[in-house]
Order: sequence, then structure tokens, then C-alpha cells
Amino acid sequence: MSTSNVDWLRWTTIAVFVVAIAMAAVIAWDRLGGTSADPHIFASVVYDPAETMPDFTLTAQDGTPFTLSEQRGEVVALYFGYTHCPDVCPLTLSNLARVRNGLPEDLREDLQVVMVTVDPTRDTVEVMADYVPVFDASFIGISGTPAEVERVLGSWRIPVELGEPDAAGNYAVGHPAYTLILDREGRRLLKMNQIITFEQMAADLRAVLEQS
Repeated sequence: MSTSNVDWLRWTTIAVFVVAIAMAAVIAWDRLGGTSADPHIFASVVYDPAETMPDFTLTAQDGTPFTLSEQRGEVVALYFGYTHCPDVCPLTLSNLARVRNGLPEDLREDLQVVMVTVDPTRDTVEVMADYVPVFDASFIGISGTPAEVERVLGSWRIPVELGEPDAAGNYAVGHPAYTLILDREGRRLLKMNQIITFEQMAADLRAVLEQS
């Protein structure tokens, strides 16, 4: 056999060997659940399957009716808090504003942040109008009568506890520190807990916007 034939055979053997190793690696990776384009791994709690929650209508900060189901087609970040909250609420809204402002414009317009008050006695529509848009002009604050808000909190299983008023009549309100993310079909998809980092929050929201 000539030298050229030997070289050709050697390189052909090497090429076949490399291809075989590559195919074996791909098969092993697939068996482990990996692909070349792995889906986003959420830091938030994932509701699987995504859950359709009760619709509701309350009053938006501009005095118009706000109906949750009318937000279909957008990803909704739904937060239950109150304007007298000293820390968790302003931090959450600030982070959501940062996330939204960091998104590409086409995705930014598809994210609607909504804050539902858990303290309707103090958080009138006028108070919500002075508070919520400070974080981002696109954010919507909604309120209602105590009975209306209580029905929403009950149907969404949002635990709320009113503290004892002090001498000046001020009181704290115990409420969840998470944000619920609804997909474009209005289904509850994620529970974004306060313990995740800002970077994880941003990545989770972007993934929902891009995938849904």
C-alpha cells in the first residue's frame, strides 16, 4: 500500500473516531436532559401546570374599572402590598421598575406591573395614584372598598394580618413578600419570592416574556 493510501486511511479512521465520540457525547447529553439550547431554569417557584385564577374587577388609580382578564396578551406582575409599607413594598416596586427599564423596548411594552392594595381603608384610589406611578409611570395601582378587596384577597388566597394601631392610629399590615407572574393567557405561572436576587428576577421575567 502506498504512503498516500496509508495517510488517507489513517485520517479517515481518525475522522470516523471523532464523529463517533461526538455522537456518543450528544446521546449522553440528551439522556441527562440537556440540549444545545436548554430551557431557562427559573429561580422563582413555578406553578406546573400554570393555574387559572379567579378574575376580579377593582378600581384603578385613575378612577376607572380595572378588570384583570382584560390584561390578556400581556405578562402581568401582580403584587399585593400597601403604601405605608416601610421596606418590602418599595423595594419590590423599585426592582420591578429596574427590570422593566432594562428590557428591550418590544418586551418592555408587554410587561404590566399591577399593585393591589391590602390596606384599602388607607389606600384610596387617590393615594394609589400618588404612590404607584412614582416607581414607573406604566405601573397600575388598584384599590376598592374593604369588602371588594377582601373578596379578591380571599379568592387568591392572599394572607393578610392587620397590626394593632399605635397612639397615632398607624398600623402595619402583614402580607406576602412575593410577586405573582401571570402569563399572556392570564394564568398564574410563577411566584417570585423576595429571596431571589435582582438578576434572577430579571432573568425569570425576561424568559417568560420571550417564551410566552
